[in-house]
Amino acid sequence: MFAYDVEIGGICYDLTAKTLTAEVVVNPEDYYGDVVIPETVYYNGETYNVTSIGDCAFRASKLVSVVIPNSVNSIGYEAFEKCYDLVSVKFGTGVTRLGDYAFFYCSKLEIVDIPDLYSWCKIDFNHTNNPLSEAMRLYLNGEEIKDLIIPNSISRIGNYSFYLCRGLTSLAVPSSVVDIGDGAFGNCSGLTSVIMSSGLERIGAGAFLGCGFSVVDMPNSVTTIDNSAFSGCDKLNSITFPKCITTISPHTLSNCANLQSCAIPNGVVTIDRNAFEGCSSLTSIVIPASVKDVNYHSFYGCTNITSIEIGEGVQFIG
Repeated sequence: MFAYDVEIGGICYDLTAKTLTAEVVVNPEDYYGDVVIPETVYYNGETYNVTSIGDCAFRASKLVSVVIPNSVNSIGYEAFEKCYDLVSVKFGTGVTRLGDYAFFYCSKLEIVDIPDLYSWCKIDFNHTNNPLSEAMRLYLNGEEIKDLIIPNSISRIGNYSFYLCRGLTSLAVPSSVVDIGDGAFGNCSGLTSVIMSSGLERIGAGAFLGCGFSVVDMPNSVTTIDNSAFSGCDKLNSITFPKCITTISPHTLSNCANLQSCAIPNGVVTIDRNAFEGCSSLTSIVIPASVKDVNYHSFYGCTNITSIEIGEGVQFIG
């Protein structure tokens, strides 16, 4: 039997008197249909702010839709896992943390609706807890986002913010953004156009893994491109690296099978392992004099390279 403090309007809560906060918890009678979580609940003469959805709170319930209020800042582990009938989730502005597998196996989920991009981009998701992994479409106040323009109020796009959002077709990143988090646009296979502005400094691991664009032009303000940033972009045929990078990280362009043109800037010191692995359309490569280390399998599987120029600074080839 599941314990809870109070049931109000068909929703069960645990209450914390000291902070006057309430957490949505498991309902032993189950949750059904459409649920609107309130911002506050009133009990025994006190008003409690609803600030969290507990671990497994709606797990395997017969929920069809849920509205999460602005007051909720935390969604627990497996909170909506195996809600096989869940079609729509409407987020408030307050969520900053989601537990692992929060929306796992929500196989009918189609609509993830958010009130603004600022609150969404500040959430650090991972590949197990972002509801887009199931829905693959993101809505802004009821309208599907296809051409994504990041607002100037945002300085960082969080980890996995738009992971698997296959409805995206274009992206414009303003000069206010300094960091694109790990996996931020990973497997957005419909993303065919990306514009990045000067001011961007870091592109995270797997940030654009498996995307659908053919050309990438990064601003020279970028100093860090992490592992697998563009791995598996099988339509990519041309990329321009920024002048200030010193390392081409592991798997940066691995399995970009259509990549035909890639200029490595003078200033790069290390070409790390598997950086260009599987780039089978590359026919030539010039390694500038600044490069000292070409690590293991950097060009493994580049079966059509017929010309390679190695700069005089190279000290190690793995």
